[in-house]
Amino acid sequence: MSDYPGGPQRRDDESRLQPGDPQLPPMGWYPDPADARLERYWDGQRWTRNTRVPPSRTAADRPPAAAGPMAPGGYPGTDSLERPGRYAAGFDARPMPYRTQAGFATGGGPTTDDGVRLAGWWSRLAALIVDYLLLTVVQVFALMLFGQRLVAGIEAWEADVLTAVSAGNTDIPLSPADPRYGITTLWIVYNVALLVAQFCYATLMMRFKAATIGQLLMGLRVVRAGHGRERFGLRWSTSLLRNAGWLFCQVFSLFSQLSTLGFVLTAANGLWPLFNPRRQALHDLLARTQVISVRP
Repeated sequence: MSDYPGGPQRRDDESRLQPGDPQLPPMGWYPDPADARLERYWDGQRWTRNTRVPPSRTAADRPPAAAGPMAPGGYPGTDSLERPGRYAAGFDARPMPYRTQAGFATGGGPTTDDGVRLAGWWSRLAALIVDYLLLTVVQVFALMLFGQRLVAGIEAWEADVLTAVSAGNTDIPLSPADPRYGITTLWIVYNVALLVAQFCYATLMMRFKAATIGQLLMGLRVVRAGHGRERFGLRWSTSLLRNAGWLFCQVFSLFSQLSTLGFVLTAANGLWPLFNPRRQALHDLLARTQVISVRP
């Protein structure tokens, strides 16, 4: 009998255990029954095509790459080509899809350590835009609550900006927080309240759904780095740390003297996935998270 992880040691056990049985071993890397030099990833129901050299082995010990797919009989739980056992993968020469939270997706592009495709930069940007549109609606209601004084100050600032631009004047007020509008304190309190609301929104969504509304609509999910197959929300500590990194970049925009620094940090954070091989933004690096795609 094959020695796959958690597999029965007696042939009569196999007839009693079916996929989904609580005795199935958990997801993870196990010794590859077809090649003792490698480890193969078990997705909780069956073996996948994802293999790796055990971390304990040195580079000099690594075996040469396989020339092609293994025969079905070489998989654990397969007694023969005619009678697959309960763990048989039953694959053929076609590329094997990997499981995502929304279905199956063929491989292509960078993946997590356990083989799930990482989200593209454009899909992450689209999700961010959706979230900002939703938050803009909240912002409009918040402005109504803060009263006409704040609205009047913002309108005066906008009028001065338009006048300065049309006249070619370089003395443009950076924000309504400029003392000339008399709403400096009110403007800071208003923006702090917005940032706190955004932080709470993102933290709670990622804790319980592992994604914001925009990310859910775009088929994205935030997971711990290298754990793309997880099907639950982030831990509180991870969600808080990830969104605290994002909040740090936004805080500088509250002060006109530091708004340029805030813009640079926000831009660097947003563009970082384009150059990072694991497609992580700065706040992903801080919290050790990755964003995956759950769509085919």
